[in-house]
Amino acid sequence: MIKAIIFDLNDVLVTWHDIDITKEFKKEMGIDIVSFWNVASKHFGDLNLGKFSIDYFYKKALLELGLSSSLSEKARKIQESQYSLINGMVSLLEKLRGGYNLILMAGDNKESLIYKLNKFKLKQHFKKIYCTCFEGIFKDDPTFFRKILSENNLKLDEVLFIDDQERHLVAAREVGIKTILFKNVNQLKEDLKSFGVEV
Repeated sequence: MIKAIIFDLNDVLVTWHDIDITKEFKKEMGIDIVSFWNVASKHFGDLNLGKFSIDYFYKKALLELGLSSSLSEKARKIQESQYSLINGMVSLLEKLRGGYNLILMAGDNKESLIYKLNKFKLKQHFKKIYCTCFEGIFKDDPTFFRKILSENNLKLDEVLFIDDQERHLVAAREVGIKTILFKNVNQLKEDLKSFGVEV
């Protein structure tokens, strides 16, 4: 019987508008966002492990592109302005939280995590929140899942993990946790029902 459901944050609860951010980035920053991320992506892992702040991350990438580091706040605000909730997920969380122990397991940096939690009032839905930036390990490391199980006194047959990336599901399954690959809300509801979860 499922007692606890672990949710991923990005692309399960929160997403962003690629088309809008591409136009806005070009207009405000003077460069293509693809060019920016080609440089910035090599530092993304360290950012999400909490090795440096998001401000440092943007400044570092901008300097490597030959741009002023003073544009970092503008770049961050453009990114933040494009975040939105995935339709139907909050109402699903509201239905589930009364009967299940909901846990958030995010792969994010501290500033972005806090911003998303506050903007979309997500904290109220979760009994516990874990993030790569606080744990110092990625979500494809089975150690992360063992930590959650241990700290919450959960048995393997009581836990279900939802994520949009197969590599994270593989790590959960390695530990023995049941998983669902998230594609959309309707599919998720059907998959939850198949595990006996009342939605």
